[in-house]
Amino acid sequence: MPATVNERYSAEALDRLRAHYAALKDKASYDAFLLHGHNLLKRIGADPYHVRMALTKGYTMMEFGNRAAYQHREVDGHVEIGFLIRTSDLDKVEERHKRFEHNFKPAGGMSLIHPLFDRWESIPPMLFTLHEAAMREEYARIKDTTLVEQRRGSGTDNNALLYAMVKGVAIDALPAPTMSSATKEPSYWIFRGYPQFYDTVGALAAGAVRTWSVTAHHDKLKPGDKAIIWVTGPQSGCYALATLTSKVSEMEIDKADETFTHDPVQATKQRRVELTIDHNLGAQPVPWSTLKELPVMAGFNAGTQGTTFHATQEQYNLILQLAQQMNGSNKHSLNTILFGPPGTGKTYHAITHAVAIIDGEDVEVVKKRDRKSVRARYQELFDARLVRTVTFHQSFSYEDFIEGIKPQTHVSKDGEEEVKLVTYEVQDGIFKLMCASARSGERGGGGNLIDDGALEKANFYKVSLGQYNSPADDEIYAYCTANNVIAVGYGGSVDVSKATDEAGIKDILKGAGFKEDGEGFRYTVSVLRTMHLDMKVGDIVLVSAGNSMVRAIGRVSGGYFMDENAPIRFKEFLKVDWLVKDAEMPVEDLYPKSLSMGTLYSLDRNLVKKDFFRRNIGTQEKRHDRYVLIIDEINRGNVASIFGELITLIEDDKRDGGKEPAKVKLPYSKKEDFSVPSNLYLLGTMNTADRSVEALDTALRRRFSFVEMPSQPELIEPTTVADVDLRALLRTINERVEQLMDKDHHIGHSYFMGLENGADLKRVFATKVIPLLEEYFHGDAKKVGAVLGKKFVTPRMTSVKFAKDFPMDEYEVKELYAIEDPRKFVDLEPFKAIYAGS
Repeated sequence: MPATVNERYSAEALDRLRAHYAALKDKASYDAFLLHGHNLLKRIGADPYHVRMALTKGYTMMEFGNRAAYQHREVDGHVEIGFLIRTSDLDKVEERHKRFEHNFKPAGGMSLIHPLFDRWESIPPMLFTLHEAAMREEYARIKDTTLVEQRRGSGTDNNALLYAMVKGVAIDALPAPTMSSATKEPSYWIFRGYPQFYDTVGALAAGAVRTWSVTAHHDKLKPGDKAIIWVTGPQSGCYALATLTSKVSEMEIDKADETFTHDPVQATKQRRVELTIDHNLGAQPVPWSTLKELPVMAGFNAGTQGTTFHATQEQYNLILQLAQQMNGSNKHSLNTILFGPPGTGKTYHAITHAVAIIDGEDVEVVKKRDRKSVRARYQELFDARLVRTVTFHQSFSYEDFIEGIKPQTHVSKDGEEEVKLVTYEVQDGIFKLMCASARSGERGGGGNLIDDGALEKANFYKVSLGQYNSPADDEIYAYCTANNVIAVGYGGSVDVSKATDEAGIKDILKGAGFKEDGEGFRYTVSVLRTMHLDMKVGDIVLVSAGNSMVRAIGRVSGGYFMDENAPIRFKEFLKVDWLVKDAEMPVEDLYPKSLSMGTLYSLDRNLVKKDFFRRNIGTQEKRHDRYVLIIDEINRGNVASIFGELITLIEDDKRDGGKEPAKVKLPYSKKEDFSVPSNLYLLGTMNTADRSVEALDTALRRRFSFVEMPSQPELIEPTTVADVDLRALLRTINERVEQLMDKDHHIGHSYFMGLENGADLKRVFATKVIPLLEEYFHGDAKKVGAVLGKKFVTPRMTSVKFAKDFPMDEYEVKELYAIEDPRKFVDLEPFKAIYAGS
């Protein structure tokens, strides 16, 4: 949850809630109602600050703003559930479930229905789906409202009920109240971090800020207080907002947090307070330069020495408001990792995140769309090469990701003969190519737009203006772009302008001393024929930068000519108008094949991506705002080695247009300084069972925002298969796995989605669940049995006869177990026994 709820309820509120619960006939449905509400709030990311829970006239009621959103009541032995539904979705609800309908004003578009059910389990799944869609929309509308606007403080409020709903705690397990919400208002504090002692930004990015060192006001800090996490130095500002969850006491620093501590004293046991980060602003902090002139901030201790200072509620709320405004204009972190155990939908959600990033929408908004439409949109973006994917593995290297020297086989024609050559060239990796795409999309081009008629008539050619990686040939490119020509070195200073066919070109060259059986004669004829006879006004020429990049695009504007007085070593020319110069565009954005060594040759016009030339080439407008590179299994590669010196360049402020833009000279191409554009988003996925977040390279952790993808049994649909409760089944398995290992090794809910019958369930256990557990426990079948039960794992042998003269009495003999194949079970009772505890 984005914020925490503490035990801030009165004894009267707790007594009233327990009396209400005791009077219910169907307590199981009420428990299910609270649990569903808890999971719903968690899924939509609701801040408890914006949720009101009330007990009134037999109703349990959740409100967003002034609107009832979710209700429970018993009526004549039936369960009545109030669902907020979008009015436009009412036609999807069966008529028998529209027992009560209330259309809200002034903010319309929502209706409240109150269907009756015999018990919770009989509620149709469709109602939950429609309800969640409405709740997401409603929360998005009210999340910036104040407590006053939400009527907090009414006599029907019950904060004990709010605590139970938000925390997911059963009524019988609610703790005794520690303070009265009517008398204990939060205090507001400034917690200051010094970069020379503590890397606050890195710790926030890794989710490691769980406690804070306190040097003053020890007796005044209390659970429920609010903290402004402030970083000092040149980039001073608010980097997070937090809620205190404990009193001050002596404690050790958290191991995950210790990584970011540069001061040995800070790492020792000292007085600290536990806290929860409500708003992580590390990717886009609220700077002191924005705040210092505002009247509300008068007296704010931004520069005073010390770590703990008083702040006011007005100052806290102002920072919160500014943070929400800033994050509204930049919803997505440039570098994000989706992490979680196997089967939690990381790759599935990566598609959603990619669509949200490029379309400039909130992820939660995209999640509400029909999955087929999201997938179709993703395919459009992928086909347009706005999204690309790569998978890291143990052998993946810097040369694969950035650039490296690799052998290339080229086939070219010398007359009728094919000539095969092997060369070693600098080949660009996917990250460098993606940076080039993003940069060209960000900058646009310079020249005239090509209309459809001209595109249909044009033929396309590739030309090399000298050797791209040779500094000596830079003057050739510079001369051509400055004088609106392309040039080749074949033919020397021989003028073939009077030739009318290929035979004429041969005769002129032979007359100038070229030998027909000499080396390269036929290729010289081919190049000059293409330039003089084949290329026409209006044709398009791509100037290569190696085999994977294009650095200029021109349109033929005149005929061939020879200029022996040209100041470069190339003397054969063709007039062009430049549409794009000094660019860096991946060939694959324009043409689906890599370019070859040939100096000048034609491209297949049917393969050329003509949409590229229609899209704003020739204007200074952006073709696309955002590009996304999805890095699947990012933690399986050696990240430090793969990113190399570019690990610094991916930081927000080190990118083009950032506060501290940085460039490096790449080790292989050495052609020019390289930087990372600010419109390229990196989206990684990470399987925590393969390697935990804590074990991930520190340099990567501090540069990425982490979004957890936990196992969510509550999402499983259908919920049962032949009376087996799939949600309870998975929840029990994960609780046991967590006790034996940790939550990083949970089983994901996706394995249980869409199961239709018992055979499906048996198959999933045989091919997915059991192999995963065996991997987790390194083949220890006894632990697998502790998770699944005796029907799945049975003793294989209780004793064994060892070789004579080698007694094993003094050694511990390992127990042997056999794992049964669940596909051979005659019924599904072994699955029920898992969550039944038998």
